[in-house]
Amino acid sequence: MGLQQITGSGVTTTVTLGLYEGQGGQSAMEQLSGALETCAGGFEASVQGTRQQLTKVKADLAPQGAEQAMAFTTEVEKAGKTLPVKVVVFRKGTTVGYLTATGTPGKELAFPTKVFETQLIKLA
Repeated sequence: MGLQQITGSGVTTTVTLGLYEGQGGQSAMEQLSGALETCAGGFEASVQGTRQQLTKVKADLAPQGAEQAMAFTTEVEKAGKTLPVKVVVFRKGTTVGYLTATGTPGKELAFPTKVFETQLIKLA
């Protein structure tokens, strides 16, 4: 599994890639799709030991170009602040990518599509 973080223009984008065997990537995508519906009302998570509350989880239009893709927007309540977060999860072959873009409180956030497109080119 690989992890890369890019920061600029008030947005931090994290790229995580995982390699699956056989149909594992397809199965992971199906499970995530089901979880997205189940968690639409929000949920709590622990990231690197820090508890976070995710709220207002809603599906977005996923970018094109991958064999499977889904996208959603949420707000993360962390350390007394609410941050907008956009997520794209995609599969290309046996690789599943998880891209998150975290913005700053109170500002509109657009997903950095160039990061997604670059990952697809690298996986081609």
